[in-house]
Amino acid sequence: MSSVVSRSWYRSPCFSLLSIPEIEQAELDLRNQEATIRANHNRLLPELDAFVSYNGSGLGGALRPTIVNILENDYPNLSYGISLNLPIRNRTAQADAARSLLEQRQKEMKLQSAKNQAVWDVSKAVSAVQQAKSQLDAALNLVALSRQVLDMQQQKFTLSSATVEDVITAQGNLATAEGNVVKARATYAKALIQYEQATGTLLDRNNIELSEAVAGEVHRAPNILGSPSPIN
Repeated sequence: MSSVVSRSWYRSPCFSLLSIPEIEQAELDLRNQEATIRANHNRLLPELDAFVSYNGSGLGGALRPTIVNILENDYPNLSYGISLNLPIRNRTAQADAARSLLEQRQKEMKLQSAKNQAVWDVSKAVSAVQQAKSQLDAALNLVALSRQVLDMQQQKFTLSSATVEDVITAQGNLATAEGNVVKARATYAKALIQYEQATGTLLDRNNIELSEAVAGEVHRAPNILGSPSPIN
């Protein structure tokens, strides 16, 4: 894990591709705002409409019934034209356009803030993982050293060069060191989880699909420590 979690990792191009919910939401809000800006801008543009209308009509009478006039197109009626709408002094549309631009700027700042926060969270998570890994390595080394001391004290006790108290003390030191390893492993595991939360990879790394959770169907076993094995 130490080869993956490094201080320079969060500056790499891969970091911008991570699925961080806050950034995804901010980007979606910004895209929606851009659509609103285009709609408000269109309201400020002139509108030119063209229309064409054609219909047939008939005259009633004994010799030429109305239905015959229509079928033979005796009296066609054709109309066409254009209409131009100039939005002069459209205060409402101008205010909406100005407000949408201001909201776009606010959403851009929110997106940048989310990115900065994500970089900061990943940086802290990376440091926490590295520190927890160093503490775990130190605890494991201390266990190995305590075990060597206990072996040495037991050998010395066999040769009558060490007392029972020396052996008991060495056993106690080894038990304490082993307890510290358990704590260090828990701290390291917690740091790894926080790192995956910060990078948005927690669900993927543990084979968890939200769509499957919503549908109530699991197609692959979650990769969660301590979870039961799937039943075939």
